[in-house]
Amino acid sequence: MVDLFERDKSVVSRHINNVFKEKELSRKATVAKYATVQNEGGREVERNIEFFNLDVIISIGYRIKSQRGTQFRIWANKILKDYLIKGYALNKNLLTQQNEQLKKSPLVVVSDYDTNQHQNIVYFFPAFKTN
Repeated sequence: MVDLFERDKSVVSRHINNVFKEKELSRKATVAKYATVQNEGGREVERNIEFFNLDVIISIGYRIKSQRGTQFRIWANKILKDYLIKGYALNKNLLTQQNEQLKKSPLVVVSDYDTNQHQNIVYFFPAFKTN
């Protein structure tokens, strides 16, 4: 987060501590500790390093005052606004991958008529092999 928001470690740490002190997020639900071995002065030292999930990163992004923090907030607000206006989010890579898989498999086409809306509805289902 120091690199992401271009702020000193002490500033980022202060914001992280405040997120948990103010109970905005739960430390237990958002922090994982992993042991790592570092070489310090010719000897191996094992340290537990805290890794924060996306919730913490987003929270810090809305708190920190830096040019990168501002850029982050502009980006995050655009994503949130798009999501609220459209009512959904799309993962273009996943859609492309699923589309390619769908093209490779035979489809079962089922046609129906919706009497309430007076329109034809066509459903496409992947055909499954039966033994």
